[in-house]
Amino acid sequence: MSEECPICLETFDKESTLFTTKCCNKKFHNNCFVECMKIKQECPLCRKPQSEFIIVNIEPNHQTEIQRRINILYYVTSTIIFGIILIRFNFS
Repeated sequence: MSEECPICLETFDKESTLFTTKCCNKKFHNNCFVECMKIKQECPLCRKPQSEFIIVNIEPNHQTEIQRRINILYYVTSTIIFGIILIRFNFS
């Protein structure tokens, strides 16, 4: 039985660029995963935050761009959470 992307339900082929999440160890097509991340920065299956993700089987010419996007999402989310904490303590 071939593995398939849990988002689009298409089987992976040898040319597929994949994401794998560390939290639930599931593989996703790169494009499917990136589109889900644009909506919500969490695992599409188990809903753990993006800080739990790890990337595998990325084509070398795409790895830098994909890693950059994840780093930006992580930085923005962390900055927002830190800002909320600061505001909360300043107004308490």
